[in-house]
Amino acid sequence: MRKNYLVIIDESDELKNAIYFAAKRSAVNNADLIMLYVVRPAVNTEWASVSNLIEQEETSEGKKLVDFGLLWLRKNLRSNLRLLLKWEIK
Repeated sequence: MRKNYLVIIDESDELKNAIYFAAKRSAVNNADLIMLYVVRPAVNTEWASVSNLIEQEETSEGKKLVDFGLLWLRKNLRSNLRLLLKWEIK
């Protein structure tokens, strides 16, 4: 069974280091690197359209951070990484 390394994507200052070390570790161990960004559901909104807008903005931000992580890895590790799958759970 193939190993997986999971990196939680957020806006923290440690993001680049976390991605870098997980990518290096996964490369050494011939494992897959999984990047996860959690979209928090909008709560306490009285209108459905406002709730949908908040979740769309969160999803967009998550996609930007994951894309940033991939670009950063390509540049710093000179690796030909690609995003295989994006999941959105509603």
